Amino acid sequence: MDTLRRQKITGSGFTVKQNLNRSNAEKPEMLFIGMPDADSSYWTMNIAQAPQGPTLLESPLIPGFIRGKINSHLKYVFNPRKKAPYVGMHLIKQNLEKDIIGGADITLIDYPTEKEVLLIVQKTFFKVVGLGIGCENKVHEAKLLAQKIKRYCKNKEVEVVFGSYGATTGKKVGILTEADGTVLKDTQKEIEEKEKSGRHPYTGEGVQSMRAFLLNNRGKLGLELNVEPNDPMVSFPVPDPDLPPKNRFLRWLSKKTGLWGTPLDMNKLAVSLGCVNSCSFCNTAKNFGSKTLLYKDADEMYRAMEKQININEAREDYVPETLFFLMDENFMRPLANTEKLCKLIEESGKNIRWGTFGDIKGLLEYKNRYKDFRGLVRGGMLSIWIGLESKADVFKKRGEASLEEVETMIRELQDLGVLVFGSFIPALSIHTEAESIVVKNEEALKNEIREKNGSFNKTQIQQAMDALITARKKKGQYDLLNIWEDIKWWLEQNTAANQVMMLTDTRLVNPQTVEPILDLTDEEFGHTFQRDDHPHIHGKRLEEIDRTARSLFYRENGPVALRSVLTMWDGYNNLKDSDHPADIIAATYYYWVAKRSFQAISLSLVFFSETLFKKCSRKFLNRLAQFLDELEKYEPPVNALSEKYKKVFALYDSKVSKVAQWCAARLRHNFIRKHLNKDEVSQIVSLSHPAIVPSEA
Repeated sequence: MDTLRRQKITGSGFTVKQNLNRSNAEKPEMLFIGMPDADSSYWTMNIAQAPQGPTLLESPLIPGFIRGKINSHLKYVFNPRKKAPYVGMHLIKQNLEKDIIGGADITLIDYPTEKEVLLIVQKTFFKVVGLGIGCENKVHEAKLLAQKIKRYCKNKEVEVVFGSYGATTGKKVGILTEADGTVLKDTQKEIEEKEKSGRHPYTGEGVQSMRAFLLNNRGKLGLELNVEPNDPMVSFPVPDPDLPPKNRFLRWLSKKTGLWGTPLDMNKLAVSLGCVNSCSFCNTAKNFGSKTLLYKDADEMYRAMEKQININEAREDYVPETLFFLMDENFMRPLANTEKLCKLIEESGKNIRWGTFGDIKGLLEYKNRYKDFRGLVRGGMLSIWIGLESKADVFKKRGEASLEEVETMIRELQDLGVLVFGSFIPALSIHTEAESIVVKNEEALKNEIREKNGSFNKTQIQQAMDALITARKKKGQYDLLNIWEDIKWWLEQNTAANQVMMLTDTRLVNPQTVEPILDLTDEEFGHTFQRDDHPHIHGKRLEEIDRTARSLFYRENGPVALRSVLTMWDGYNNLKDSDHPADIIAATYYYWVAKRSFQAISLSLVFFSETLFKKCSRKFLNRLAQFLDELEKYEPPVNALSEKYKKVFALYDSKVSKVAQWCAARLRHNFIRKHLNKDEVSQIVSLSHPAIVPSEA
């Protein structure tokens, strides 16, 4: 499963050079690694946190500790354990390979084990070893690993460099020192000193800082570059394929049962750095602020995507689609590149799908210009991650959109099959378990109205105040917001995926924070709130609320993996009868995505047994049953694209055993009979104070 993540992309593999007397013709060796044992699952860490699986019903036959153990394994049963590449490190590698005169052999391992790291540094003469520390909770481990690398490395003068936000934090709090290696982020004082001495400062941006590091140490390393640190960068797609299990038996079993079928050709493509927003909790905003476009022209971006498509199309087993995730903190602003890319993809007639990040302000601007979002779908948009955060417009990213407009845009996007990944934040400063208050100090507001309108009597002042409060409420402007009211709103949006992450100040955003982020596990990161400085809710209580909110997302809306398919099926139903050819391409893609997962979803229905597990909402179960019933009956759009899908799907479907197909059909038909067109009973109709989900610990 790790093949593409564990290769030297120069093509030489992990070849060990035995001759220590290196000639000038030999390329210098470098090693870039992610932190060992980091959670590699993009889904688990971000858009599908636990629980993503059922919880056993309590039974006197099963002791509590055994039930807890089983539940700990069930909670991710619907989550693909997919490894996501460190796109930032790949971007550095792509640039340095062209920047270093004579080239360089750069080995990049996204998710190594410590044993693997120590083995390779003992065998290979690396001039530089770079560690990417994405999260602050890996700082201590990075320090220890750097010490071991220096102790065991074949090159006893190896230069160790640390990058990303975790490294900056480690330096700021004094954990990472010069003795450990170089942190690629300078303080303001260090920047000024370097500029005076003619050396290049480290801004924290990966490519710029690695270029600066190599130029500052060119004599020691024996390297020359053909660029300056701030010269333009290149960016190419990074393959992020959907691969079968690494274990031989599990790989065979997954194919025979149909749990793993036709693969996905996903690619990550960095298209910008930084962000136009300035959210107070965001490390990117804190460290970089403004946005730097890696592709100033959408034509260049499309050509980079097209090269990858041509590579894919040359394969015999190519599934007739290519997916990209465009790494841009807000691809919807500015709109020019988005509009042009959509136009190029639509005109190409190719089945290209892409996801990205965006905000309500950018979507509102697009909708005001084009009246709907069909142009985005015709131009390949498949998913968009939106920082919704709250019913309240806390971070002023909505461009004056009303709450109703926000809800409508989410619904319209998902009706077209676009997967909205909603990001939500418990522990905002306005959150309370008391009553929501739009205006806390009404007397001050009355005085303000009185000053502006001196001739108003008491009745007119009250009317003006009521109008202002109504207007604020429509815009989602609250002085205090009941957290359960907010959670209810989150659930009602029914986004295809959701991120629930505590507003815990990192040490980069707030150096004075006492939150023990450095000591958290990956699973605890963003879900632990141990300090007691929230103005309205105790830290431990916030942890309970966070846990309950995540559980409610699963119970009310279902697991993210299934929600995503159901959303695309909605898109299929709403586009399949369109007269526009690009709509039909999108509908065809949605149909075959659903078909791809049909066998696996059917087998997974066992996890919705109401005799074994706690119930999901009737609303979700009915929606799932309707999807299964329709997919059995509907035919794909009749076009050349469907014929290509049929051909390649037949290769994989033929490997699924007849027994597995029979079991899936039996489970599916029983599920449809039990849940189709049953009353939709929601669990969030009344959500003022639900039962708290206990900790598994």
